[in-house]
Amino acid sequence: MGQSLRRRGAVDEALAHYVAALGDPEDLTTQDCASVMTAIGQLLHARGEFEQSLQYLEGALELKRRHYGMAHRFIGHTEYLRARAQLALEMHEQARKSLERACAIHLNTLGPHDIWTARSHHALGELLHLLDDHAGAGECYKLALEAYKNSVGASHPATAGLQRDCAVLAYQQGDHQTAERHYVAACDIREQVAGHSDPQLQAWLQELAINRTSMGDADGARVAFEKCIAAKAAQDGTEHLEVAALYVLIGQLEVSRQRYPEALTAYASAHSIRQRLLGPNHPDTATARFHCGVSMWSIGDPWGVLEMGDAVGALERLLGSEHPDAQAARSWLARAAS
Repeated sequence: MGQSLRRRGAVDEALAHYVAALGDPEDLTTQDCASVMTAIGQLLHARGEFEQSLQYLEGALELKRRHYGMAHRFIGHTEYLRARAQLALEMHEQARKSLERACAIHLNTLGPHDIWTARSHHALGELLHLLDDHAGAGECYKLALEAYKNSVGASHPATAGLQRDCAVLAYQQGDHQTAERHYVAACDIREQVAGHSDPQLQAWLQELAINRTSMGDADGARVAFEKCIAAKAAQDGTEHLEVAALYVLIGQLEVSRQRYPEALTAYASAHSIRQRLLGPNHPDTATARFHCGVSMWSIGDPWGVLEMGDAVGALERLLGSEHPDAQAARSWLARAAS
């Protein structure tokens, strides 16, 4: 009954059922009691009650060790679940030890191509990545990626998530070519399974664009930014502040390669959206207008200095003349007007 309720998403009802079952231990074997405690721990975790979840999972782990010994796959499963609760409580060192045990047990009992091997190594890799052990994280990610491909397939969402984690790790290490390969794989899978308007895909496309900018692939970066804009527009329409922010990034990209007409087009799109959504008396609107003025001045349009002057006046009025953004804009205006 409890499992049926869990599958239906009735967390509170399932929890009440399991607690009631645990209250009559004479009808439960040690194995059954451990299973019920594990289920309660998972449900409490789903409700965000991590301390209570951890207590039940540790109790379940003790019972399972008595029944199965120290190296059974069920011990590995519960070590993994316990680590999730420990991570939620920021018990990083304890979680690392739990995950290391889970990884060893899963690898020894289930082999390198099982989904549980993938999950435990992925989780350990994420933790090591968080702790700045990039070498250790890379080894765990490599093993987990092969396990995901061989258990759930190369086009599964879990595989996509790990491909993205591999990309972030490579980007942080300055290996932009490897990051590119993993980002492309992650985005392709995510688009296949969730559609081109998926919010997660949008975030990954933006990361891909930033990686391409770092590796000097401006054309590829622009393609990724534009694909991100199209995805965001398909979800929420073009009148969205996140779309405006993406146009600003395109503008910055074009300025970096001195393509000022293209930069002006992008900044003008950002300004238009912000003007409609935020109004003219907002710092972000004034900033976008300032960027338009700089781009106009850069292509020899004398109206650019006037646009910059109006934008600087708005920034000083809205932020104060001592604000760093206002001062930087004023400095730019002085150079353009000289």
